[in-house]
Amino acid sequence: MSIESTPGPGVAMKGDPVACHTLASVKASNDAKLETRIGQTLRIGVYASSCCLAGGLVVSLLTAYDTTAQWLMVAGLVMLMATPVARVAATVVEYAVSGDWPFFVLTSIVLVELAAGVIAALVLHRRF
Repeated sequence: MSIESTPGPGVAMKGDPVACHTLASVKASNDAKLETRIGQTLRIGVYASSCCLAGGLVVSLLTAYDTTAQWLMVAGLVMLMATPVARVAATVVEYAVSGDWPFFVLTSIVLVELAAGVIAALVLHRRF
C-alpha cells in the first residue's frame, strides 16, 4: 500500500503545463505590481522634491533673504537624494511580503550599505 503525495496549492508538478503557466503568470503579475509600486515611490519623491524646490525658488525671488526659502530648497534636495533610498526600502518590503528571500537579502544588504554611507557621512562631516 503506497501513499501518493500531492503537492500543495501553488506547487507545479513536473510535466504539468497548465500549472507551470499559472505560476508563470502569477510571477509576472507580482513583478508588474512591484514595478508599479517602485514607480509610484519614485514619482512621489520627485514630485515632493520639485514642489519644495519650486516653492523655495519662488520665495527667494519674492524676498531678499528668507530662511523659509533656504529650508524649502534644502528639504527639496534632501528629498531628491532620499528618493532612491526610499525605492530600495520599498523593494525590501515588497520582496519580504512576496517571500522572495534571496532578493530580500540582497536588497537588504544594499539598504544597509546606503544607511552606513549616510551615517559615515554625518559622522565624518562633524569631525572636520
